[in-house]
Amino acid sequence: MMLPHQRFRIPRRGIDWALRPAYLRRTFKPYSSASLAVALAAAGFGTTATLLYFATPVRQNDAPRPDTQFTAFLPSSFPAFDPFAKKTLSLITHEQAESFLHANQRSLNWRTPASAVLRHDFNSVASNYPCEDDASYAYVGGRHYFTVFDGHSGWEVSRYLAENLIGRVAAELSDPSLKTDADVHAAIKRVFLQVDDELVSTPIPLVKEYEAAGVKEPYDLPIATRFRHRRAWELATSGSCALMAICDAARDRLHVAVTGDSRAVMGVWDAEHGVWRARQLSDDLTSANPKEAKRLQALHPPEEAEDLVRNGRTLGLGVSRAFGDARFKWSLEDLKNISTSIIGRVTKPYPNYKTPPYVTAEPELVSVPLSPPSGRGFVVLASDGVYDRLTNIEVVALVGGWLDGVQGTHSREDVRKLATLGDHPEGTYFAKSYYIDEAEHPPSWKFTFQDANAATHVIRNGLAGDDKEELRLQYSFSDSRSSRDERDDMTVTVIFLGTQPTSAASTTPRRQAN
Repeated sequence: MMLPHQRFRIPRRGIDWALRPAYLRRTFKPYSSASLAVALAAAGFGTTATLLYFATPVRQNDAPRPDTQFTAFLPSSFPAFDPFAKKTLSLITHEQAESFLHANQRSLNWRTPASAVLRHDFNSVASNYPCEDDASYAYVGGRHYFTVFDGHSGWEVSRYLAENLIGRVAAELSDPSLKTDADVHAAIKRVFLQVDDELVSTPIPLVKEYEAAGVKEPYDLPIATRFRHRRAWELATSGSCALMAICDAARDRLHVAVTGDSRAVMGVWDAEHGVWRARQLSDDLTSANPKEAKRLQALHPPEEAEDLVRNGRTLGLGVSRAFGDARFKWSLEDLKNISTSIIGRVTKPYPNYKTPPYVTAEPELVSVPLSPPSGRGFVVLASDGVYDRLTNIEVVALVGGWLDGVQGTHSREDVRKLATLGDHPEGTYFAKSYYIDEAEHPPSWKFTFQDANAATHVIRNGLAGDDKEELRLQYSFSDSRSSRDERDDMTVTVIFLGTQPTSAASTTPRRQAN
C-alpha cells in the first residue's frame, strides 16, 4: 500500500524580505561580530543598516543568572555613537520552554510489509525567524524517503525542496532498469542538479518580461507581476543544504545523499562488545573539509585559490554545495541584469567573484546495508545546528542509551561510553562542534533521559541537557536577534531499523550509564 507523501511542516512567523541577520552572522562566523561592529564604526561605516546586522547580541555568561530576567547586548538605535545597547529580556517559564521544545515533535510507527524501518521520530526547534530548516518524508514505491533541509539567507529554498524533492527523486528511481548502487547514485545526482538548475534559472527569462513591459522601475509593474518576480528571485538567491536517506528494504540498501553540511550518522549495536558503534554516513561539504577545498581550487585559476577558500568558507559562504545560492552561480552579466530588473538595483557580486559558478548542488552519495547485523540500529539525520552542539559519538550514545532504556541524569563522559566510533572509509572528514569547546568552555549541563521522542531527546541534550534554567534561557532568546548567536535552527529525524523494540518506555533497561 502506498502512503501519501507527508511532510512535517515547521511553523513560520511571517516573511521578511530584508537582508537576514542570520545569514550575515553565519557568513562571518569565524570572526567576532562585536569586533567587526566596532571596527566598522571606527572606519566611518556606523550606519544603522550596517551595524544592525554585525553588532550581534552577546549573552552575559559571567553574570549571575536572575530568576526572571537577564541582560543582553543588542544593536543601538544610534550605532555610529554607541554600537551596543543593553536590553533586559524576560525569562519564560519552564512550562513554556517545555511546550516550545515539544511543539513540533512527531513520531510514526511504520506497518508496511517487509520493511526494515520500524519507526521514525522527528522534531525541530527554530532559532531564525522564520525558521530556515525544513523536512519531509514519504513511503513511495516500496521505499522510505527521509529528508532534512537546512536553509540559509531565507527559508524559501528549504520549503520548496521539502515540497518537491522526494517526489522528483521517487519518480526517477521508479525506472526498473536501475539495478546497481551506481545506477541509483547517478539518478539521484541528475534530479538534484535538475531541480537546482530550475531554481537558479527561473529569474533569467523574467528579464525579458521587464524589458518588454517598457518600464523604468520594477515598481511600475503590476503588483502580481512584481510578486511573481520577487518570488523567483528569493528562490534563486536563497540557499539550502539537503540531506536525503532512502531505505530500500527489497534490496537491503540504505542510500544517503548530501549537498551541504547536514549530516547522517548511523548507530549499530555491537552485541559482542556491548557498545553502540557510530558511523558517519555523510561528509560535511564545506571548504573546511580538505577534500572539498582541494576540489574547489582545482576548478578555478590558481590565483583565486587563497580568496576562494578562506577560514573554511567559500567566498564567505558557509558551505561549498547547496541548492539555490544563485549569487555564487550566475555570471556577472546575469547578476547585473536580473537584480536590476527584479529588485531595482544592481546587486554587487561577492569580493573576488571572477569565474563562477563556485557552488554546486551535486550531492555526494553512499550506500550501505539497510538491515543491521544485530537486528538493532538507527540512522540520525540532522541539520548542522545539532552537530554544532553534539558530536557523532554523543548523538549515537544518546539515541542508543534511549533505546537501551537508560533513565535519569548522567555525566556527559559516562553517556559517551555507551558508544564508540565504528569503521569509516579512509579520508572521512570529522568536523568539530562549533559552539561547544570542551577544553575552553565545557557545557555545564549533564545529559538527561526523559523524553519519549528520540528526536526531542537529542535536541534537549544539545540545548541544555538537565539544566532547566538553560532551557528557559535558550527559548527566551527566541524573539530577539540574540537567538542566532546562541544556536542555529536544529532539526532531527531518527530512523529506527531492524527488529527490536523502538519505544524507550517499553524497552527494558539493559544497563545504566555509570
